[in-house]
Amino acid sequence: MATRDCTHLPLWKESVDLAHAVLASLEESGARATGSGRDACRAAVAVPSLVEEALLRKGEERSPEALSRARERLGNLRETLAAPELSSRLGLDEKAFLLEGISRLERCLSDLG
Repeated sequence: MATRDCTHLPLWKESVDLAHAVLASLEESGARATGSGRDACRAAVAVPSLVEEALLRKGEERSPEALSRARERLGNLRETLAAPELSSRLGLDEKAFLLEGISRLERCLSDLG
């Protein structure tokens, strides 16, 4: 049986890059240990697996569910990055970079369905 793999697809790679960027920013700023930092980490690391599930199930009944959950987690991440305890620690440029990455992924996921 052939293994299906989406790790070579740009959308999956972008979701992993965003997760890495979020984790690195939170670690560097010292915000990772805060409540909002932990929430942001959980949301960020959930997105690649949900994107993978959606890509592997493309055309199947459960694909829209995975896409919806991925978009929801991106929304959670966006909201969490706006939390005062994170906003005060992340620089404006860094926060703008992360928010742009979230927006790009949201647009790509919307294009999928």
